[in-house]
Amino acid sequence: MSQKNLDSLKSSEPVPIHVNENCQISFDSSQWMLQTRGSQEASWVTRHYVATYSRILFRIFEEMNIVPDPLGAELLSELPETFNLWKEANANISQ
Repeated sequence: MSQKNLDSLKSSEPVPIHVNENCQISFDSSQWMLQTRGSQEASWVTRHYVATYSRILFRIFEEMNIVPDPLGAELLSELPETFNLWKEANANISQ
C-alpha cells in the first residue's frame, strides 16, 4: 500500500471507494458521488450523484464504459443494494 493510502487511512477524512485509477466513489451523508479524472495527476471531478440503489451506479459504469480493476471489482461486489444500507454499515466513516 502506498504512503498516500496509509496516510488517508489514518486521517479523519472519509476514504473514497476505489473503482480504478481514474474512477472512485466518494460520499457524503446523503449519497454516493461518482468521480472521475483524466489522469492520475488530474483533480477528481464529480460526474454523478446517486442517493438510492447501487445498481444505478453499476448502470452508470456501463454507460460511461468504466471498467473496475480487480480491487475495484472486489470493493464494488460488497456494496449493498441501497445507499442507506451502506451508510448504516459504515456509520463510523460516513460524514
